[in-house]
Amino acid sequence: MPETLELVSATRQIQAIPRLPGSKSISNRLLMLEAVSGGAIRPGSLSEADDTQRLLKICRELPANAEAGHGGTTFRFALALLASTPGYQGRLGGSVRLNERPQASLIEALRSLGADIRCLQNEGFAPVSIQGKALHGGQLHIDATVSSQFLSALLLIAPRMHKGLELFPTAEIVSPGYLEMTLRLLEQSGAIVERRESSIYVGPGEWKNTTIEVERDWSSASYWYAFMALCSKGSVLLEGLHFSGLQPDEACAEAFRSLGVNSEPCPEGIRLRRTERHATHFKWDGSESPDIVQTLVCVCAGLGIQAEFTGLKTLRIKETDRLAALQNELRKIKVGVELEGDHRLLLNPSQADYSRTLIAETYNDHRMAMAFAPLVLRCYRVAIRNPEVVNKSYPGFWRDVREAGVQFAELEG
Repeated sequence: MPETLELVSATRQIQAIPRLPGSKSISNRLLMLEAVSGGAIRPGSLSEADDTQRLLKICRELPANAEAGHGGTTFRFALALLASTPGYQGRLGGSVRLNERPQASLIEALRSLGADIRCLQNEGFAPVSIQGKALHGGQLHIDATVSSQFLSALLLIAPRMHKGLELFPTAEIVSPGYLEMTLRLLEQSGAIVERRESSIYVGPGEWKNTTIEVERDWSSASYWYAFMALCSKGSVLLEGLHFSGLQPDEACAEAFRSLGVNSEPCPEGIRLRRTERHATHFKWDGSESPDIVQTLVCVCAGLGIQAEFTGLKTLRIKETDRLAALQNELRKIKVGVELEGDHRLLLNPSQADYSRTLIAETYNDHRMAMAFAPLVLRCYRVAIRNPEVVNKSYPGFWRDVREAGVQFAELEG
């Protein structure tokens, strides 16, 4: 891959049957369940995403020097697994950006359960040194406002604990749909799951000794909804994708209905149909599906729709500060982006200039690259810096974009 990939679409048309990857979120949870169950639970059709492949290596090989890369979920799940593996001794770290992301709530929670974790640089951050041991379980109060991944990591290892684990979230849970995904997969695997009035209990049950298939990824599908929303004419068939209610980003189908794209289930998957009408003003709460916010912002910018986005708290602490990144890049085509802290984004594309080449920085964030790519159907051209960053979640993305009819050129520097 070149350092910068220029996208060109003279006809503004697409014809696509993308090969969507398996869900990274489901894959990562099933890898944890495979390890905790001693192989009784077997994941089928794992995602090829870099995050998942790194977690696979950690879960199956238990390396003494484990690397999570850029993946927050990879680090948090691996931390819980390694800390609860008796006899394990090693180090767990990640990229420079990952080492800046907060992990204190999870580290303290694991320590309170008996884990031996030592932060090697800054307290509450990666990298860490781990001495694995059996954790006793019991009751635990934990701050749920930073990331639901903390809760999921703890609950996925709860069946290992003699007493199980009863979690008491001390505040409103961030991205609750991902926690519900964790609980549903635990139930499907045979663990005991009890949703109580102010707590969640997970304990050892009888593993079902089964293979659980990984669904196609709705987060990846959202980019094809974006291509359909912005094209002048097109056809998209999302093979193997279905409505199951398991993935929070399934909400993109509802969002894009307001943006001129209908979803039609068919035997092969879901066929996207473009309509001629869309909302003149768009509002979206991203608290339950934060990973599609960048895509929706870019589509509204491309359609010239004023929009308001709320529920954005976690976007500041992802692979990059996604709110600042959106503001920086959309300003290059004179799209107004006003930020109110980390809770509200106001989009005003009334002065947008699509006549120029938009050179989009990706900030080592896979979702920046894929969210901005569909703007080639509105802008003169779009150039994506560091295009290989998509390997984090959707390694075949550029192949699918090329096959859909978008032309590529390589830029120097």
